[in-house]
Amino acid sequence: MSAKEVLEVAGLRAGYLTGPDIITGIDLTLTAGELVGIVGESGGGKTTLLSAMLGIRHGGMEVREGSIRYQGIDVTYASAADWRRLRGPELAMIFQRPLASFNPLIRVGRQFTESVRLHTPKVSHRTCQSAARALLRRLRFDEPDAVLDSYPFELSGGMAQRAAIAMALLSEPRVLLADEPTSALDVRAQAEVLELLGETASEFGTAVLFVSHQISLVQRLVSHVHVLARGRFVESGSPETVLVAPQHEYTRKLVTAVPRLEAPDAA
Repeated sequence: MSAKEVLEVAGLRAGYLTGPDIITGIDLTLTAGELVGIVGESGGGKTTLLSAMLGIRHGGMEVREGSIRYQGIDVTYASAADWRRLRGPELAMIFQRPLASFNPLIRVGRQFTESVRLHTPKVSHRTCQSAARALLRRLRFDEPDAVLDSYPFELSGGMAQRAAIAMALLSEPRVLLADEPTSALDVRAQAEVLELLGETASEFGTAVLFVSHQISLVQRLVSHVHVLARGRFVESGSPETVLVAPQHEYTRKLVTAVPRLEAPDAA
């Protein structure tokens, strides 16, 4: 792994309990400041891959082969305590379901502060709240203080997703894993999120992995894309090559299906 490579997955194979493999033979490298995409239909193994990369072992998920290296250190079988130290300022996640990012019984503002203080205990509450307001404004919140004073369930789906994105970015992580982060947003908000992710990569050197079924969004954001089908990468390369002139049959079908799937949104 070179000095710029932040996270490297090599030959990864994983599944749940005694069931079959969900992902197999996965090779993936994330470099500082790089935006990488993964596209594929539901059930292809995207969630399992992201869970493995974050050390999340819920539901009996286990890594059966291969390695995960963070800044050159093998963390494949790191302890739960070690993974907790990595999540936040090192590796952050934007979940497809925004409420998975929040405790429903704690106000959003307090959760923003606690997410930073978990890894940087000496930072002041005032500093955390100021940074949170700035991020929320960039994500089109006209009244960020009202959001910070709310409980998560008081926010609409789109508002909760944008707040979750802001909280993930607050600690300026080295690696950001984004699982369908724009699925609950309108077209304008999607564009603003893409712009913010691009700026995060360029300004802070964050490596961003953008997972989405929306091929048009992936094309606009990333410099390298992997196509995931039945737990394997079947095609990889620049979006101009892979998504415009695909070689694999699965990718061709995926690209061909896009107009029919996205036509209702254009109405």
